[in-house]
This record gives sequence, C-alpha cells and structure tokens, in this order.
Amino acid sequence: MPPKRVSPKKPAGQIRVLIVDDDELVRRAWRKVLNGSGQIRVIGEVDPGSLGKFTIVPEPPEIIVAGYSLLKAGYWNRSRLQSLRKSRPKVLLIVETKEQLKTAFKNRVDFAVAKPFDSPDLITWVRMLSDDAKRLCAEYHDQLSIIGSGPSQNGQYYELVSNILQLLLHPDLVNPEDARPPAAVPLAGRLVFQNRAHEHKFWIDARGVHASKYLTIDIYNEKLIPNHIRMLGKYLSESHGMLGIVVGRTMSPVELNAVATALYDNERKMVLPLDDTQLRAMLEYKAGGVNPVFELERLYQKLVANAGN
Repeated sequence: MPPKRVSPKKPAGQIRVLIVDDDELVRRAWRKVLNGSGQIRVIGEVDPGSLGKFTIVPEPPEIIVAGYSLLKAGYWNRSRLQSLRKSRPKVLLIVETKEQLKTAFKNRVDFAVAKPFDSPDLITWVRMLSDDAKRLCAEYHDQLSIIGSGPSQNGQYYELVSNILQLLLHPDLVNPEDARPPAAVPLAGRLVFQNRAHEHKFWIDARGVHASKYLTIDIYNEKLIPNHIRMLGKYLSESHGMLGIVVGRTMSPVELNAVATALYDNERKMVLPLDDTQLRAMLEYKAGGVNPVFELERLYQKLVANAGN
C-alpha cells in the first residue's frame, strides 16, 4: 500500500539563521540578502573563532549559513561547541572549490554549495533545509501549472524543475551540475547529480549495481516522446552511470515504457520518465514527510518487471 500523500501546507513563521564566517563584509552581505527575503530572520552573525561564546538561548538557530572557514580551522568539531550542536541546526556551507565540497560532505555538512550563485539561490537553499520546505512544496506545486510549454519558457521551466529536484532528492543526490547538451538537442536543460547516498537502498543499489555514481536528468518543456528516452540512453555511459531520468510536461506511458523496457533488455540502461503529474505527487509525498524517492522506486520496479516478462 503506497504511503499517504498530503496537500502541501504553508506554515507561518520565519526561519532562524545564524551566519558564520571570518570575513565581516561577507557576513554583512549574507545578512542583507537573507533578512530581505521576508521568510528568514538572521538571529546573529559570528566569527568561527567566537562560536563557543555564542548564546543560543532563548532562540537557537534552525540553519547555520557558514563560509569554509568554519571547517578550515576545525571549529565545528571542537567540544566547546556541543551546546550549539545540541539544538541540531542544519549547516549550509558555502565553499570556493570542488575539493572544499568533498571536505564538506566528509564532515557530514547538510548542504554545501560553491560560489558563484545568485541571492535568490541562497534564500532557496536556506528554505530547503528548514521546515519551510513544506511551503516550498506548495509554491512549486502551484508554479508547475503557471509556466507555459514551448521554447520561449524553457528557461523558467528548467529553473523550476532544477529547484524541485534539489528539494526532492537531497541529501541522496547532491551538487547538480548544469551539463549543456549539443545545440542540436532541443532540451530545456540537462542536470548531472552526484549520487552520495549513505542510507537509502534505492540510490545505493543504483550506485553499486548500475554504476550510477552520477544521475543524469534531461528536462523538456514539452510532451515526452520515445526519442527523448533514446537520446538519454545514447548519452549514458559508465562515467555517468546506467540510470537516468527524463522529465517533461505530459507523456504517453505505453509508448515510453515500451522504449525504456527495450533499452533495459538490450543494454541494461535504466531511463525513468517523469511528467508534471508525478512531480506534483512527489512534492505531496515530501510535504507529508515521505521520502519522494518512493515514486522513483515504484517506476523502477515496474520497469524491471516488464523487462522480465
């Protein structure tokens, strides 16, 4: 029996954020961006070396937005910070390089991003990590109906779906990179996520059985057709894993499933199609506290069963 989906609710209240960085100008800039969102309240800013003196009563932070200096000197792991860590704030770390990203995830930081990025992105990431994610589910749920199909709105649809996927799939999949396909391919865009799953069996199996250290997702602002699956299947290789997803506005499941099944039978490549209806369902699972990968696992098992027959 599938888990119960709920309509995404819109909770009130602001997200409490503590800013940590060794550069006062950087702290000031982040404070201005976050306080200006209307949904976030910065309750303090501090140099990493002074974290132990930070008073967390009466309002502990929900999110810590920090520069790499938090990890660089080992401040986050010092015992004198146990009082702060007991409140279990989630950490959004902002780094400069891919090497720093690797270090961040080794230290089990909740979310790490590399510069440069836009101010709205910073606000979105903070909201994703907070209880406000339920409100984001509701907003994205509505926005899927507002954006029109067709090339003129490809950019808007790609940005929206990129945000939805990061909200739905984190922390199993991280650090999506915008992988530009050849100009002749009529994609809205292509994302390549890193598969860093530690607990969820679906992603761990994908990494081990199908060599999916990465997951490629092709996004179309139009109705999905069989050729979209063929094109992604052609793109997939050992370096990008044998599992991919194609996202579009609507689809004809019978036609797409036949092509996906043939691809699995012949080449053991898995391509799962998703449309707006399924994205909405996954947002409803997320809002209800259910891991939305449940929907992908259902599609995956259906594909395997069809291929077996």
